[in-house]
Amino acid sequence: MNKQTLAVGAAPLRISLAGGGSDLPEYFLQQGKMGSGVSFAIDKYVWVTISHRFDKEILVSYRQTEIAESVDNIQHTLVRKALQQYDMPQDHLEIHLIANLPGRGTGLGSSAALTVALIQACRQWQGLPKLSWFEMAQEAYRLERADGGPQVGLQDHAAAAKQGANRFVFGPCRYGHFQEWQHFTMEEMHPVLDRLLPFPFA
Repeated sequence: MNKQTLAVGAAPLRISLAGGGSDLPEYFLQQGKMGSGVSFAIDKYVWVTISHRFDKEILVSYRQTEIAESVDNIQHTLVRKALQQYDMPQDHLEIHLIANLPGRGTGLGSSAALTVALIQACRQWQGLPKLSWFEMAQEAYRLERADGGPQVGLQDHAAAAKQGANRFVFGPCRYGHFQEWQHFTMEEMHPVLDRLLPFPFA
């Protein structure tokens, strides 16, 4: 019997500098093509908490609150798919999705960050070993696209799983879809960051 009473996952949002679209397998799996993306994680996060609930029904809290009789009845697509994939309990669960910034329409990779955080929390709850960052990125990518999900690329999941500032090269190889990657130090990123001026939009 699982003795876990609390599991927490967290993943950062990101700003993408280059490579949008080339991280789609529909692009880079064509003969002779590769994809490449440059992005950096920021200090804004998505958290997922999973805890035991006294009441039998599953509670899921985000912009709204759901009370579901089973995992299959959860309306939030990513939460439902993650719980199904990891064979989570069908009752007595309380799940909270928390973010520093709004989760829709920001262009900061929030769905990828949420997917990574969900996988972290589910694996922790089930007592499964931690994944390497590229295993996590590919697991999150597959989960989000599964069962008719959106045609997302790999860059956002890689940024959420790897964190920091990175360049990723996408193509078939022994690391799944990651042919190579390059991590940038803060000193290397300063010339770029000093020239960025982000604006919030309501």
